Amino acid sequence: MAQIRVAVFASDPLTEAGLTSYFRERSELRVAEGPPPAGADVIVAATDELDATMLATLRKWADSADLPVVLLAKDLSETDLLHVIERRVVAVLPRGGPPDERLLQAVLATAVGGGILPPRLLGGLLRHVERLHRDVLAPRGLSSSGITPPRSRSAAPAGRGHGHRRDRRRAVLLAANGEERAARVDEPAEPPQPRARCRSRASRRRHLTAHLARHPRCVLGRARSSGA
Repeated sequence: MAQIRVAVFASDPLTEAGLTSYFRERSELRVAEGPPPAGADVIVAATDELDATMLATLRKWADSADLPVVLLAKDLSETDLLHVIERRVVAVLPRGGPPDERLLQAVLATAVGGGILPPRLLGGLLRHVERLHRDVLAPRGLSSSGITPPRSRSAAPAGRGHGHRRDRRRAVLLAANGEERAARVDEPAEPPQPRARCRSRASRRRHLTAHLARHPRCVLGRARSSGA
């Protein structure tokens, strides 16, 4: 297994020396020379107080190297935890006493993408995520993963279901009728049929004679009969 390169930072020289000595005694680790990030895989930072200076330092590391950080600190609040998580802190251990096996396990877990939080801070983080989901994401139809939850069939909005399928069938029929009408327009028009030939002269005379017999006062008929 390749050694994990660790960069060490502490707010006081005595703590930094103690951490460096402890890591050098571990065969799994190798202390990176120079200040963080110094080509490290993990940064271990110890501080007495999470003040603006420390937050700015964490931000600088996150922006320049984007390395995971193991933070040794005293009495972090839930708000403090949110601030450090935004700055790539993935493991938090209480500061106090000499380095021990918990610190080694935190570094090893962090190097492979894991994280470690005290139960109190972990519970606060979970409550924060729950409030975020309930108050911000859920009212907008989102989830914590950023994906809109799928609708169940029973939760279909009004106007869907059988009515929606009926409307869809109607749209299909309308589209089909439109295509049929378009096809009819595109078809070549049939040539006009020739008009029937006029009746013969004798046939017209018989027709007028019959008409005058039924309507003896018809002037137009008599005129035609006289001119035929």
